[in-house]
Amino acid sequence: MSLPKNKKSTQANNKGHDKVQLIHDHIWKHFELNAKQRISLFNYYVLFFSFFAVGYYHIHDAGFKQLVFLVLIMFIIITAIFHLLEERNKQLVESAVKELEEFETNYLPKDKYKIFNRITKESEHIKIRRHGFCYFAIFMVGYTLSVILFVYELWKVWPSPCKCVC
Repeated sequence: MSLPKNKKSTQANNKGHDKVQLIHDHIWKHFELNAKQRISLFNYYVLFFSFFAVGYYHIHDAGFKQLVFLVLIMFIIITAIFHLLEERNKQLVESAVKELEEFETNYLPKDKYKIFNRITKESEHIKIRRHGFCYFAIFMVGYTLSVILFVYELWKVWPSPCKCVC
């Protein structure tokens, strides 16, 4: 038994719409997952940075010189790990954004609905406002602060040539 012509075309349109919706949902879930991971990772780094600052202060105040060096070296390594994970999450988010832009170009009729295309065009010349730049700046603060503290602590324990009595 065949369906009347209008029901067949309605079913074909529904199948096409379902396919487009499935593509959109897949790309959006990929974007959403990686964007949330990126923000969560940054939040964990801020928490870690706070624990490091408090721990460094107490260890330094207690006079444990060797432990101070160990804590500073661990902070540099852990900052590097967070930085590498952030770079990977950044790549995954950018990949999803490109896919969303392509989806908008292929399936959305009007430019006013093409949010990702518009944001990309507007922000190409303003890199400083992007999350990636801000995350990078925070990681550089972490690296710089830990290296400065490491050099400072090393300078305090290193024997000075001026104090030698020859």
